[in-house]
Amino acid sequence: MIALCPNSPQECFDLTIRAFNLSEQFRTPVMFMTDECVGHMTEKVVIPPADQIDVYPAAGPGGLRANTCRSRPETTWFRIWPTRGKATAST
Repeated sequence: MIALCPNSPQECFDLTIRAFNLSEQFRTPVMFMTDECVGHMTEKVVIPPADQIDVYPAAGPGGLRANTCRSRPETTWFRIWPTRGKATAST
């Protein structure tokens, strides 16, 4: 299980992006744990332009990523599960 614990409002922003990326990469929920102290902090948060934020590519239909190929399963880090009720080449 992946758990992230920020120490400041800036870290909350940065770790939120990291939590989404880790969740997409490892296909698992990510726990984002803050506490009362961080919740009451006031701090200026630097938000970079959207094109400068690294985003892990989201899974598309059938669990495939945009840069993967069904004919070369070694290029993916996860197993492609067959869709219920549909026959695939692996079944």
